[in-house]
Formats: sequence, C-alpha cells, structure tokens
Amino acid sequence: GYLNNAAQVAATPEARDRLFTRARGILEASLGPTHPLTVTLDFNWASRIAEPAIARDRMAPACAALMDHRADLYPRCAECYLALGHLEDALGQAPAAASAMEAAQRCFTGPITADDEGLRDAQVTLARGYELLYTGESAAALDAFVASEAIWRPQAEAWWIAPSLADVLIGRGRALIALGRGEEARPALEEAIAALTAHLPRDPRASPRMLLEDGRAALVSAPADP
Repeated sequence: GYLNNAAQVAATPEARDRLFTRARGILEASLGPTHPLTVTLDFNWASRIAEPAIARDRMAPACAALMDHRADLYPRCAECYLALGHLEDALGQAPAAASAMEAAQRCFTGPITADDEGLRDAQVTLARGYELLYTGESAAALDAFVASEAIWRPQAEAWWIAPSLADVLIGRGRALIALGRGEEARPALEEAIAALTAHLPRDPRASPRMLLEDGRAALVSAPADP
C-alpha cells in the first residue's frame, strides 16, 4: 500500500526503515510473514539498503521465501538471488556468491508463460555467467555473458533495462580481465558506467550504485591502450 510505496522513495534511511517497518507489520499481521506480498516487501526493503552486510542479512531470507513462491514470482525470485550474489561478492564471499547465482537459475525450474521465456533466458545466462566467474571459470563465464548480452541488447532503449544490461557488460568486462584481455574489457565497462550514471537519478535502489562501484573498480584494473 501507500506505506510501502512511500518507503521505497523515502528521503533518508531512517524514514525508509520506519515506513518499511510499519508496512511490514501491517502485512504480517493480516497476511502472515511468508505471504508473497510480505516477502516482496522484504526484498524491496533489502534492495534499498546501501550497507552490503546489512542488506545481505535482510535479503537472504527474502530470497529463500521467494524461492518457495517461484511458481508465481519467478522473475522476482531470480532478481533477488542475483542481487544477493552481488552482495556476497562485495563482501568477499565468492562461494556464497556463486551459490546465490546458481539459485537464481533454479527460480525458473517450473512452468513459465511464453511471454516470459526471453526474460528467463536473459536472467539465467546472466546468473550463469556470474556463477562461472565466481568459481574461476572465466572463459565459460565470458560465453554466458555474451549470450546474455545478445538477449538484453535489443531492449537497451528502455530505461529500466539499463541496470541489467550494465550488469552483463560489467560481468563481461570482469571475465575479460580475468583472462588477461583487459584492453578488450574497457569499452564494455565504460558503456556500463555511463549507462548507470545516467540511470541513477531514476532508481532509489542500492544495487545500481553497487554495480557502478563494481564497474569503476574493474575499469581501474583494466589496462589502457599504450
């Protein structure tokens, strides 16, 4: 309801947490703690927390609950686990990050509508790319990111696609750097950074900002042309 919507655009973390707490209390009392609306609120709350450890601790149970509801909420389930994987990566927990990315792919194990097949393929290849990257299989990760980019790229003009396409480009850049091909990584990373910088004023979530930091860090590590 209005409390959830207000919390998502709150001006300060204190106001955000206060509004989310009130909204969650109402949903839990009326629908229960594991109802799809309650766990979706938990995910929305976690996605707006800038501190990776705090966000991870709130997001992990939300993702697990969304997995239980994946028959109806498979895109949100995958989105949650993709975000959780990035949080684990930011905290230096590569095995946990890879596990989250594997879970993101499992969100689509049940029936899906024909209209969502493209979304499934895009998110599964993205998650697979990061799972492989986090387990040191950089060449296979690069192939997955290239496949994912081919799905996301035709939709690039839609503003809400920017974080997903940037995620793919940063993953591709990181895979190239891991393969010793840093110069090839720079155009993808620069495109991702520019897209995320333009996107941020429209998006109150913490994840695009974390992606931007990741892209900038990867660009610093990529050698420039001599």
